[in-house]
Amino acid sequence: MFRQRQATHRRLRTRVGAFAFGLLMVCYGTSLLNRGIFVFRNQYRMEVYSPAVTVTGGVFMLLALIPDRLVKGWIKSGEKTKPRSGERI
Repeated sequence: MFRQRQATHRRLRTRVGAFAFGLLMVCYGTSLLNRGIFVFRNQYRMEVYSPAVTVTGGVFMLLALIPDRLVKGWIKSGEKTKPRSGERI
């Protein structure tokens, strides 16, 4: 039904960009913590916690390091464990 996207050479650049974005978030969160700012408000007047910014950046960096083969393996193992016809999800 849907076309599968072809792998391109830009995969590495995308991963490096995600890793760099996560690194910037970690640096921003730690700099806020070093200045003593634990909670700040963003442009929408929502409260944002500095440790949450740091942890989110770390998650971005970790997700950029997961290889494609591992993700494909997880997807294939998930397809093997489909729910039974009478079973509710």
